[in-house]
Amino acid sequence: MNTESAYCLMCRSAGDLYAFRSTLALLWWAEETGLPPQGLAWRARQCEALSSHVHRVFTSADTGAMIARCEEESHPHDSIEAANIRLWREEYDRECKLPADFVAEVAATGTHARVAGPEARAKSDVSIFQPWLERQGGLCRRK
Repeated sequence: MNTESAYCLMCRSAGDLYAFRSTLALLWWAEETGLPPQGLAWRARQCEALSSHVHRVFTSADTGAMIARCEEESHPHDSIEAANIRLWREEYDRECKLPADFVAEVAATGTHARVAGPEARAKSDVSIFQPWLERQGGLCRRK
């Protein structure tokens, strides 16, 4: 494999992963625009599964090797290609520090919190949101 094809392959792979992440953002947006209460548990499961899948694929050894092959290429430092490679490396190194089950827990907790927050505001009852806020705070400290 030549180095140019490694960059193109990584672009395709990253594009697929970013497409999954944008799908996840649509799921989160839909929560805020009228998710029925009985759909909350399933939506949390969807977000948990999609987040952990994307995380596992992006943090795989294959992805790390592909980024390393891209880094071996010769691109001007101020080129778009070099910037993409730097961003992929930063993200890869950061994400590899997080276990997939932690990423899944963050996604599921976020789903519940995004639904509980507006309900708590509407009812002026912080106790609805408090457990999710505390759980999110704990996850942030662990991160």
